[in-house]
Amino acid sequence: MRFAHFSVLALLTASSLAIAAGPAERRVGPSLQEIEKLNQPVAAPRTDSVAATLGYTGTIPASPTFNRPSSCAGLSGVGTDVGYHEQGFTVDTSGSYTVEVLSTTMPAGDTIMVLYTPSFDPANPLTNCTAYNDDSTGLLSAITSNLTAGTPYVVVTTSFDNGEVGDVSNEITGPGNISLAGQGPQADLGITLSAPTGVAVGGTYDYDLSATNAGPEAATNTTVTVTLPGDVNFVSSTCGATAVGGTVTWNIGTLANGGSQSCSLTVELAGSVCVAVNATATIDATEGDPAAGNNTASAANGGGNLIADPSFEDGSPNGFWTESSTNFGTPLCTVADCGTGTGTGPRTGTWWAWFGGTASVETGTMGQNVTIPSGSTSLDFYFEAPVCAAAADFIRVTIDGTELWRADGNSSACGTVGYQQVSVPLGAFADGGSHAILFESTSTGAGNTNFMVDDVSLASAPTCVAGNTLPDPVPQPAVIPASNGKTLGLMALLLGMVGFAVMRRRD
Repeated sequence: MRFAHFSVLALLTASSLAIAAGPAERRVGPSLQEIEKLNQPVAAPRTDSVAATLGYTGTIPASPTFNRPSSCAGLSGVGTDVGYHEQGFTVDTSGSYTVEVLSTTMPAGDTIMVLYTPSFDPANPLTNCTAYNDDSTGLLSAITSNLTAGTPYVVVTTSFDNGEVGDVSNEITGPGNISLAGQGPQADLGITLSAPTGVAVGGTYDYDLSATNAGPEAATNTTVTVTLPGDVNFVSSTCGATAVGGTVTWNIGTLANGGSQSCSLTVELAGSVCVAVNATATIDATEGDPAAGNNTASAANGGGNLIADPSFEDGSPNGFWTESSTNFGTPLCTVADCGTGTGTGPRTGTWWAWFGGTASVETGTMGQNVTIPSGSTSLDFYFEAPVCAAAADFIRVTIDGTELWRADGNSSACGTVGYQQVSVPLGAFADGGSHAILFESTSTGAGNTNFMVDDVSLASAPTCVAGNTLPDPVPQPAVIPASNGKTLGLMALLLGMVGFAVMRRRD
C-alpha cells in the first residue's frame, strides 16, 4: 500500500462524505500559506555586468531546524521548523550580485533564500537579515543585491514548508570574483570533448579536447583523463598525452584563472564494423571545484538513450512523461511519498514508477512520444514485481496501441524483490518516425499488486564515417644507374648494331 497516497485517499473520502451530508462551507479568504506567498518580494531584475559565476551545492537536512523568516521584518507562520543550508562568501569587487537556486531535489521543489551580513544565527533569524526571496523562477528563489568587496555574507537556503528535505544547487554571479568560506582555494574547471568529423571506420579520427578555468584561483596540477572504449585505440596527440590501455592522460600543469588549453587526440576504431563508442573526459586539479558539474564530458556516435527522463527524476508533475492514475494521479513515487511496497523503491535516483499499490481497482499509465530511428533494436527497462495479488492484474508496453510486452499475476517475476532487465524488440517501429510508447497497468483490486518500473532506455543506432587513410604514393620517374665510360661504349656499339640491322631490313 502507498502510505502517503493512502492518506490522500482518506482525505478525499472524508470530503465525499461531507458533500453527501450537505453543501460544504465556502472558503471566504486565503490560507496562511497563500497570504505569505502574496506578501513575498519579487527578485529584482538582473542589471549587473557579469564577470564571475560560482556554483555550489548543499543539502537541506531534517535537522537542525529554525523558524525561517517570511521577510526580513517577520517570522513565518508556515515554515516554523525547517532545515536549512548556510554558505558564507565574500566578493572582491563591489557591485550588484545575484544568488539563486538553480535546482533542488526536495519533493515540493519550493525554496526560500535569505541573505545575511556579516553572520547568521538560526536562534535569531531576523538579526543581520539584509534580503529575502521566495519565488523568483517558478518555485525557486533568487536574490539580487548590492554587495561590498571584502564584507562577509551568508546565504541561507531553506524550504517553504516544514519537513521538506533534499539537495540544492545554487549559483552566485556578479562583476567580481567570489570566494566561498571554509573551502580553501577554488578553481572552476571545465572540459569539453568532441569528435568533430565523426567516429570513423577504416582509418583514424580525432577527439578534440578543450580545458578551461573560470577561477577565481589558478588551478595547479591540472590533469585531464580520457577513457576510451575497448573498441578504440590511442594513436597520437598534439599535447604530449600518454596512454595506458584505454586511459589517456593529458598533464596540463598550471591553468591560470580565465585560461584555456586545447588538445587533439588521434585514435583508431578497431575492426571495420561501425559500433557505438562513447569516450569520456574528466578534468581535475589540486584546488576545490565549486561547480563540478562541467568537469566531465562525453562524446558518442549514437547508441545513446532516446528516452527523455529515463529514470523519472523530473518527478511529478513530469515535464517529459504523460502520467495518469485512477487513485493517485500519477504512478510516480518517492520513498518519502509512497514507501516501498515491500520492494526496493527506485533502482536509481529518487523517483520510480509504481503501478498498482492499492486494494481498489487501479489503472495507471506513463507514456511519451519518441522518434525511433532505423537501426534501433529494442526498448529496455527494469521491472520488479514484489507482490502479485491476482492473476488478472497486468502491466504491458504498447507502441502506437500495439502490445509488445506483458506481465501479469502469473509472471515468473512475481514475488521477487529486485529489478530484472526487460528487453522489448522494436521490429517495424524502428522506421525513423515518431511513435507513442506507453506503460499501462490495471489491477483488479483483489489485493495490493505492486509492479515497479525504472530506468527506461531506447538506444539509437551508431553512425560512422570513412577514416583518414594515407594517400597513394605519387609515381616517381625511373632512375638509370650511374655508368662508367666502358659501359657507355658498349651501349653505343649495341645501338649501332641495332641501327645497321634495321637499315638492312629496310633495303
